[in-house]
Order: sequence, then C-alpha cells, then structure tokens
Amino acid sequence: MWQKIIASIHANKIGFVLRVLLVVGLGWLYFRHVLAIVLLLPVAVLLQMVSGKRRGVKSERLVLSQFRDLLIAVASSLSAGATLEGGFKMAPTELMVIWSEKAIIISQLRVLLQRLQMNISIETAIADMAQDLKLEECARFSEVVAICKHSGGNMVTAVRACANALTEKLEALFEIDSILAQRRLERNILVCVPHCMLALLAILSPDYVELLYATPYGRVAALISLLFSSVAWIVSERIIDVKV
Repeated sequence: MWQKIIASIHANKIGFVLRVLLVVGLGWLYFRHVLAIVLLLPVAVLLQMVSGKRRGVKSERLVLSQFRDLLIAVASSLSAGATLEGGFKMAPTELMVIWSEKAIIISQLRVLLQRLQMNISIETAIADMAQDLKLEECARFSEVVAICKHSGGNMVTAVRACANALTEKLEALFEIDSILAQRRLERNILVCVPHCMLALLAILSPDYVELLYATPYGRVAALISLLFSSVAWIVSERIIDVKV
C-alpha cells in the first residue's frame, strides 16, 4: 500500500503539493490551529490516491486506443495481401504517424517483433504482449488469432471485427467518462460552495465568524460542518465511480 502511495506522489508531485495546500487551507479556515492542520494532512494522501486511480483509468483507456489503432493497421496490411506477421512488422511505421515514438504500444510492438525473430509463434507473442500490457482485449485477440490459424479462419475478417468491437467499446467508454466528468464538476462545485462562503465571511466580516474559533461550541460546529462536507464528497465519489 505504501509503495502505491509513494508511486502516486512521484507520478504527480505538483498535484500532491496542491492537495496539501488545499488541506492546510481548509484546516486553517475551519480551526485556525496547527494541530488540526497536522491531523488533516493524511486527507491529502487519500485525495492523491483517488487521483492516482483516475490517472490509472485514463492510462488504460490510452493503451486500449493504441491497441485498437494497431489492429486497424494490421487489418489494412492483411487486406493488402500481407501475412499476419508482416502486418505486425509494418504496423510501427503506421502507428508512429498517430502516436509518438515513445508510446507504450510502439515499445511493446518492438518487443513482439524481437520474439518473432526468436521463432516464437505470433499468437504466443501476442499473448505475451497482453501480459506485459495487462490488457484483457489483447489476450482475447491472441485467442482469436490462435483459433483462426488452427482452423483456417478468415484472418482479415477476424482482425477487422476485433478492431470494430474495440472502436465501439471505446466510444461507449469515452461517452461514459464525459458524463461522469460533468457529474464530478457539479459535485465539486456543490461541495466547494460552503467553504467559499465561509472564506468570504472570514475575509469580509471576521468578527461575524470569530465565535467559530473562540468557543468550544464553535469548534464543534466547524468540525461537524467539515465532517458532513467530507461524507457528502465520499458518498458522491462512490456513486460516480462507475466501473465499466
């Protein structure tokens, strides 16, 4: 668990600093006490983990898009009369027009071609690439290739059907992601409104909110308010976190 937290912090150091500043600002806004700010600092780590999870989902979408483009390139080569192995050999040149040379799929294709030079079968090489990418769709494609090669199926039709299925899945995923992004924005606005109102009152009329920090009842009220706001954010995040 700690390794994931450290990796997430290293992956987005600026984001982690901003989240720490956000937590420090909330601690000062509601309590104006150093101890309260220190106790709230683990919240920044939790927010960083949630952000890391979202980045992981985006990375998976990116790899899936690259794999879809790979299948389209291979299908085009097969339609032109190339073999399946030849289609994978020509694919990097076509993919580098769309993706950068440092793209994950380009590096994995080079590893796949090295395996082919070692006389490893194409279906085994694709299955190994699926393990490296941790991509379920790639593993299924390797099974389709194995079935077509052993049963003499139409490889062009099979590869093109896999590419079309991936295209439809990506379109659905991107549409769902767009809807969820809108809902997260609405949630964030609603959650931020009470904090912004308190900040405005603290700036424009500090005497009005002085009781919030000077009396025990005020501190309890601030704590309850912050807890309710946090629970609302957590519940809404669980609702919005749709697994597809």
